[in-house]
Amino acid sequence: MRLTKFVSILLLTVVAFACSDNKTKDIDHEGLSKAEEEQLKAYVKDNNITEAPTSSGLYYIKLEDGNGEKPAMGEKVNITYKGMFLSGKVFDEGKFDFAIGAGGLIEGFKEGLQLMEYDEKAKFIIPSGLAYGPYGQYPIPPYTTLLFELSISKIDSNN
Repeated sequence: MRLTKFVSILLLTVVAFACSDNKTKDIDHEGLSKAEEEQLKAYVKDNNITEAPTSSGLYYIKLEDGNGEKPAMGEKVNITYKGMFLSGKVFDEGKFDFAIGAGGLIEGFKEGLQLMEYDEKAKFIIPSGLAYGPYGQYPIPPYTTLLFELSISKIDSNN
């Protein structure tokens, strides 16, 4: 009797989940994707950005020159950053240490870091395909291009 009751409850649970609304089914992926593309084009035009995007779509804009030395793969660096929406609204900022090439960062951020030199200041414009994509991640909505202003510095390994 207990096994039958357990199996029945399990079956009802599976059916309930299978029939429940998928939270992503109401997302207009095509419309949001086109809107993001239009917003990005307008931002680039309105801000007189002349740099071409990389083959992946990342815009890497050098704001201040670095010292000419690029961090090596696996080298630990200190990153100071400010993350914003195209509107300029800040969604995150801070500092963190990171080993170049390690996981845990959005693709556009990892790609951009490999282009930077120590002590350089840069801006990344990261389309959603290199960030949080079609589903977002709080507080980032789906299909949202992100801006990051950041600097990268060497960590003194003698400390």
